Amino acid sequence: RDNLKMVNSAVYVTDLWLITESIELELGARAEYNDYTKQSFVHPRVAVSWYATDDLTLSAKTGQYNRFPDIDTVLKKLGNPQLKSPTATHVALGADYRINDVWHTSVEVYQNRLGNLAISIDEQQDPQQLRYNNQLEGKASGVEWVVKRDMQDGWYGWASLSWSKSERTDLNTHITTD
Repeated sequence: RDNLKMVNSAVYVTDLWLITESIELELGARAEYNDYTKQSFVHPRVAVSWYATDDLTLSAKTGQYNRFPDIDTVLKKLGNPQLKSPTATHVALGADYRINDVWHTSVEVYQNRLGNLAISIDEQQDPQQLRYNNQLEGKASGVEWVVKRDMQDGWYGWASLSWSKSERTDLNTHITTD
């Protein structure tokens, strides 16, 4: 048994500009503070959408993100309460096509760079008994295709097919694995 108390405060600001009749720019930032990790972040985000036709939208977006570490890695009795929040920089290109009033499909290609990931420490190399440290980084890339059906005649749904590849590098050993 263990207890975890934290307060995470965040504010998000975004502004949307119509650059031309068919190009939209969205700029945003998220400011965040976590009292458990004692970390503050300001993460910028940018998205550009081009409405190529009434049915086709092409987009490009990038942004930075963080999240709270996995619970089991930061609990005092099981993990290391000094772990920092994992971070990511996300870049994506996408296309969305409306087939008709009910059906539309989209495809997105993405790449993420990941930092401050938690990795377990070998007991022989852990005299302070920290159990975990933030010495893992990585990247992930992939593509996702989605087909969606909007609500009509009492039903809606979606299906997706995705492929992704990720790898992690242990900064202690400099070994990279899939």
